[in-house]
Amino acid sequence: MEAMVLIGGFLYIAVVGYVVIDRLGRFLDKGGISPYWDEEEEHLAQMKKTEPVDADFLELPDIPEQSKDCNTSKSGIK
Repeated sequence: MEAMVLIGGFLYIAVVGYVVIDRLGRFLDKGGISPYWDEEEEHLAQMKKTEPVDADFLELPDIPEQSKDCNTSKSGIK
């Protein structure tokens, strides 16, 4: 009985392996995943590398006058 389970397991693994390898073979025959970009994508990638960093995001925003006065107490309570 144990031999039948073992043989069945091996047959199952063989069938699943065959199906997986068959699908992988068909995928690779169609070209698979191309490791190369076309020229336009390569040019765009080079342009992004050479663009200067936008320094606007490094500047602090202007603080309105009202928020500057928040720390001073006008009520006269000390």
